Amino acid sequence: MPATGIISVVRAEQSMKFVSPILKRVVYPALSSAKFLKSKSEAPMVLTYHGVLPAGYTPLDPDLDGVMVGANTLRKQLRFLKKNYTLISPEHLRAWIAGEVEMPARAVLLTCDDGLKNVLDEMAPVLREFDAPCLCFVTGQQLTRKNVILWYDELRLMVLLAAGPIKLDIPELSFCARANTGEERRKLNLL
Repeated sequence: MPATGIISVVRAEQSMKFVSPILKRVVYPALSSAKFLKSKSEAPMVLTYHGVLPAGYTPLDPDLDGVMVGANTLRKQLRFLKKNYTLISPEHLRAWIAGEVEMPARAVLLTCDDGLKNVLDEMAPVLREFDAPCLCFVTGQQLTRKNVILWYDELRLMVLLAAGPIKLDIPELSFCARANTGEERRKLNLL
């Protein structure tokens, strides 16, 4: 991807950081209340999590930790989902794709990306508490016994925490970026 393409993606992501909260808190609820968001398809919705923050965890980086929820938030969300939707299992989805079963109305498939340890320690007990099926995707690196950070999170932290000026050069993508301060690195929002 040429540098202009990456810059466009970065600008779009920066715009979404501003637009997403407005969409989530104002536009989508208003459209839903007005009955404009009713699905006309029998295809299920997919709700993806990235894990659950451990109790008492203090976020180090809101951008990095912002993709996870606390256990109590997950409980509230599951109560809402169980009351208003039908949670389906991965097996039900597979059978529906194969044409073996019907899809219930307002079906939702829960998924969890990355396979972090907190999925087992923090998320799985809450899912069991609500008898909520979830399809978890595990990266091979997460199967080791060592505590590891995902490579893209590690790269992002290296860029954000680097001392002094940095130059991020990815010739394969025809991309080069420079930042002199931590704030400039954060504004790049590349990772």
